[in-house]
Amino acid sequence: MKSPSKRLKNRNIDVLKITKYAVLRLYNMMVYMILPFGLMGHLLLVWRRPEFRQGFWQRYGILKPMFGQPILIHAASVGELNAIAPLVQQLRLDWPVLVTTTSVTGAARFKQLFTDMPQVEHRFLPFDIGFANRRLLKRIQPRALLLVETELWPGLIAACHQRSIPVWLINGR
Repeated sequence: MKSPSKRLKNRNIDVLKITKYAVLRLYNMMVYMILPFGLMGHLLLVWRRPEFRQGFWQRYGILKPMFGQPILIHAASVGELNAIAPLVQQLRLDWPVLVTTTSVTGAARFKQLFTDMPQVEHRFLPFDIGFANRRLLKRIQPRALLLVETELWPGLIAACHQRSIPVWLINGR
């Protein structure tokens, strides 16, 4: 017979698992409910500001594959890219590296920092939508995901967890 403390501990773990699952389900339902409005807003933004056409399809998970199981590093924009430049320069010596950004200015800064490094590539990170995250991970097959500072994407983190891809928060606060 289990001791009362072990039963309580197991019950707490079960409650945590159920709560985590329920919160993630609620998050995904809300994302899919606002998806049509988000898509219309994205199309309007692209129509009004042509520079946002860059990486349009990548934001929905349609991107070219990268071979060699890269380390996937998400740095949202310019500041995060500047912070991770030394790390990327070291990691590229042992593994291919894929850096994702969410901003056009981040993509431009990537080109400035890493043009002479063919083993370092850039893509735009898809929106945090289930199908886009699954497609990203299927096409890229990363060996790990590094999130810079406080760029936390619940859907992406959950998709990585489902595929046993390690996730690390670097330079977090």
